[in-house]
Amino acid sequence: MLVNPTDFAAVTQQGRVTADLMRRLGVNIDLVESDWATTVARRASREPPARGGWNLHNTNFPAAAVANPAVSPIIRMNGDRAWFGWPSDAAVEAQVDAWINAPDEAGQARAMDALQQATWEAVPFAPTGMFRLRTAFRSDLSGVLQGPNPFLWNLRRG
Repeated sequence: MLVNPTDFAAVTQQGRVTADLMRRLGVNIDLVESDWATTVARRASREPPARGGWNLHNTNFPAAAVANPAVSPIIRMNGDRAWFGWPSDAAVEAQVDAWINAPDEAGQARAMDALQQATWEAVPFAPTGMFRLRTAFRSDLSGVLQGPNPFLWNLRRG
């Protein structure tokens, strides 16, 4: 069961494309769509799908939120403390620890290589794409701040 929001434009189509791909791959998948609040509530459930749970969901993150393996919710596989789905894999976590505790840049690079191999074997997530938000502002606005999402503060006319 793939839970998918219908009112979160950055995720809605991603879920629909995922469901279509899964079906074309021969997976019997049930696409359950609802508003974002209902999707998030269901995503928090640890129950099986028949009792209000789920098997799969799409989401997205700003690159900065997933670039550091120590705090990346899509890499960490530390069970009850992990991202929704609560994946658990000791080999992945051992490599995260090795990366955090590496004594130098070379040790960190070796740990990152091993971490990437461990995550390919454990499959904590499956990337479905990448996009960049584009935002246009009127030419008479100043104070536009750059970031992963449009910041609507600090704006001034003139």
